[in-house]
Amino acid sequence: MGSDVLVRHFLAQFFENDLSPDSDRHQVLAVAAAALVTIPLFVTVFMSLKYLMRPFQASGWTETTAMGDEVAFCAASLLVMAAITLLSWDALALTPRDAAILGVLPVPQRTVVRAKLTALLLFASAFAIALNAVPSLLHPLFMTAQLPMNPALLIPLTAAHALSTIMAALFGFSAVLAVRESAVALLGPARFHRVSARIRSTLLFAVLVLLALVPVRLSDSASWMFEPSPRTVLLRPVQWFAAGHGALAGRLLDGLPRPDLPPALEAEETRLTSRYRAALPRFTAAAIEGAAIVTITLTLSLVLYLRNARQLHLLEEGPPRRPGARLRAPFSPMGIRRNVARRAGLLFASRTLFRGSLHRVFVIVAVATGLALSIAIGRGPVQTLTLALQTLFAGAVVAGFRTAIRTAADYRAAWLFDVASTCRAGDFRGGIRIAGILLMTGAIGVLLPVQANEWGWRIAVRHAVNGLAIGWLMVEAAMVDVHRPFVESLPPSDGVNTVGVALGGATVIAIFIAAQIELVTLATSAAAVLYPLTFCLAAFIVRRVSAPS
Repeated sequence: MGSDVLVRHFLAQFFENDLSPDSDRHQVLAVAAAALVTIPLFVTVFMSLKYLMRPFQASGWTETTAMGDEVAFCAASLLVMAAITLLSWDALALTPRDAAILGVLPVPQRTVVRAKLTALLLFASAFAIALNAVPSLLHPLFMTAQLPMNPALLIPLTAAHALSTIMAALFGFSAVLAVRESAVALLGPARFHRVSARIRSTLLFAVLVLLALVPVRLSDSASWMFEPSPRTVLLRPVQWFAAGHGALAGRLLDGLPRPDLPPALEAEETRLTSRYRAALPRFTAAAIEGAAIVTITLTLSLVLYLRNARQLHLLEEGPPRRPGARLRAPFSPMGIRRNVARRAGLLFASRTLFRGSLHRVFVIVAVATGLALSIAIGRGPVQTLTLALQTLFAGAVVAGFRTAIRTAADYRAAWLFDVASTCRAGDFRGGIRIAGILLMTGAIGVLLPVQANEWGWRIAVRHAVNGLAIGWLMVEAAMVDVHRPFVESLPPSDGVNTVGVALGGATVIAIFIAAQIELVTLATSAAAVLYPLTFCLAAFIVRRVSAPS
């Protein structure tokens, strides 16, 4: 067996995994390629409008303004690459399945390890280049469209942009790989298999929250880059790579001739040029530090990777079962202790949502989106925006829950559920409904202490009760057309592409209208009781109407 065959085999594992069980590899590649081209293209054109609309463009203004763009590009490159690596977490290294299959073949272990490492590096390089190719080509062109410069300077400007963003992507890749391989080395293969999903989920949640905050927190002029140190430690990696672009491309722009400007713009240009030149030594030092950190992180991750790969024969067939790991039946006043079908639905939904790879990703993305929205809006007095935040957060969680229940837990075993179908299907759906309500309740519970600190416990508890009532209605609405949750995968509706945006906008408007009404009802006790009862009644009606016959 040639090493090139093994490399292709390992490359296929990055796309044919448990996150896309019923999708063809070519479909996954096509969707990924389309996203890697269209999204950066749209973002680059949108961010470049300020250069094209500048009536009098000069080097000093361009240097400082481009720094804000570069911060966003580097942060997005780092976090997207980290998220892609986390999604391929199980395929990053040789697995027990690889040991069971390839271990009996007449293939030297060194050949297998070399092929896996080659496939890993090709995977990381291909995504890093594809992610940053369009911005590297277009952003320097738009940025300097109105500057008096030789077109040949576009080559080093493009190289500077590509170098900074690709290094950021490599840092995101190597950091995730280093965490994984360090955990394997410290815990051992057996213990690592028990905690692998938790480590991956935690890291993916953190990365997605940070990625959602990039357009909000890093969309300004990045004035903190010109200060002696960034505002938070989390900005240090972004500073390393954005400073590399400022040190390389900024020197080229600083040498361009200044055009004749009006007095006000002339003063601004002088101030910005002085600001850049004063920060240039710090940019150079930060760029060198970033290059050293990337080299150390990448080297450490590869050394640990090779060290763990040599222990391929020590890997077990699967994670050992822990004594007492069987999930106990929950006790609840909602009638699930004696109702076997309802208890089965709750346990099945709980295990699928938190143990199934694809379903867990749905929940993580939904919670991360809601949490990022909460951080972006921030805290404040009792007003329509802050009241709507809770419903928006719960809505994001319920949307992830709906996506999860519309996806089969194991599409290959769907026929088994057909054989086992009984007249207790309604009770089974009731258990899954309880799981959705508990998930939504947890999301509201996260916001309760923060809101109590801002508004006092009386208003915060009333608002939480209102959120539970609205959340219950959203859970019921999410299950309207899902008669066999987790059993069969339902494709998205054909109308989503045409009316999805309008429906989403109408939903947001309805949420803000409800928040405005809630703002009035919180003032009186009677209205504060009537408001959630209205939504509870609506949820009960939806449940009765949508109940399967």
